[in-house]
Amino acid sequence: MFSEYIAGGEYGRVFSSWVKIDNRVSKVAIKVLGKSGVTKKIHQEFHRMVENLHKLNSLHICTPHLLLQSEKCLLQIMPLGGKSVGKYLKDLRKEHKGHCEKKFHFGCNAGMSISQVLHYYPQILRALSFLHEKGLMHGDVKPDNMILQEKGVLQLIDLDSIRQDEPGSRCGTAGYAAP
Repeated sequence: MFSEYIAGGEYGRVFSSWVKIDNRVSKVAIKVLGKSGVTKKIHQEFHRMVENLHKLNSLHICTPHLLLQSEKCLLQIMPLGGKSVGKYLKDLRKEHKGHCEKKFHFGCNAGMSISQVLHYYPQILRALSFLHEKGLMHGDVKPDNMILQEKGVLQLIDLDSIRQDEPGSRCGTAGYAAP
């Protein structure tokens, strides 16, 4: 069923695969959450995400095709295309290795161009504004959770971290989470 391991995180592992959806074969990411390690809180978050999905119809938010639950695991099946901003930046740094002595040396061309930033930045702001209008927040905005899709579209992924926008609520990856 799974063809390639993509990533792993605190809550599960992500694999790529091909599935038939609406008579079309599509490449998808499948996030697997094993129930043995799934706490009651994670289970509640999964069901809260299912409840919130109907609110998340936006070009800049990558919503799952399907959410499934079995006796052994919880599955999210979502579109897979493009490349994460994190991977894109890593690839750029590899490509320019040796040209830059420091990881983020100004002028070494190891990052997005100004025109790319000006193109993608408003898209991430639209995605976050859309969530906030719905009373939600994405608690883990980071380069690995932004996908550069075809035709210049940027989408937020990792909807597990979407929460009701409540004062004092905290979540996210250390180094990226809001203070």
